[in-house]
Amino acid sequence: MVRGPLNMGYGVEVTLERDTVGWGGREYGFAKIKGNTGPYDNIWMDWTRDGGRTWLQCGPFQVGGYNLSKTSAAKYTSSDANYQFRACGSVAYNHVVICTTWW
Repeated sequence: MVRGPLNMGYGVEVTLERDTVGWGGREYGFAKIKGNTGPYDNIWMDWTRDGGRTWLQCGPFQVGGYNLSKTSAAKYTSSDANYQFRACGSVAYNHVVICTTWW
């Protein structure tokens, strides 16, 4: 499942995604940046357990070159409505941070 894409400008998109990973079949959330990326573009994921009042930031993770995709660290999901994620990114052209809504 994918939330987004979030248009960062300059042909770069950020998505918040979830997928089943590994042998245990557990679902994880992660952020992804792709498109016309550059080596100094960044992606990260924020994670909250209180509906977005406070959060932890996983990253930033820098894209290593041109036109490459990059994902953040992943965190397992939960059915608790206060346990949420959002994807955030910035592009080197303007360093403006843009985040998805909490999910």
